[in-house]
Amino acid sequence: MVTTPGMLVLDGAGVANTQIAASATGPRGSVMVKADAQSIGGGAQIASSTAGPGKGGDVDIAVASDIVPPDPGPQITARSTGSGDAGSITVSATRLLMKNGAAISTEAAASTANGGNITLHVRDFLYLVGSEITASVKGETGNRGKYRNRSAAGDPRPQQHHSAGGQRTWR
Repeated sequence: MVTTPGMLVLDGAGVANTQIAASATGPRGSVMVKADAQSIGGGAQIASSTAGPGKGGDVDIAVASDIVPPDPGPQITARSTGSGDAGSITVSATRLLMKNGAAISTEAAASTANGGNITLHVRDFLYLVGSEITASVKGETGNRGKYRNRSAAGDPRPQQHHSAGGQRTWR
């Protein structure tokens, strides 16, 4: 668990494998991040992965104000490359501002693994431009994860802006 009272800036500056992560071949390996605000850039990630038969760990991010992943690629991800199911992702924030190819994704790559769920608790504004939220499964029998978006007040959807290639995809 990573907790900071201010802004969490995770910047890989182009260096591969800059991440807050949990990886396993067995079950679990969850990642929890709490901050007032958060920016993930330069190829950095918050991730969970499994390469074996155990279920991958969940990724839980709670930010008091904004989450801003400004760069291309999956900045928040839960993945399975083995027979275990991918973990789920929960993101809670006042605003989620995604652009320039930023991505939140769950993926199951093996033939029987299931993809993880993606749940957003975005209170005020979801900005998704040229970016994507993806739950996918590449196997023959696995199920993709589910997508849910709820505001803090229980309103089924906060104000949203999707354009210029912004998408939610399930494969």
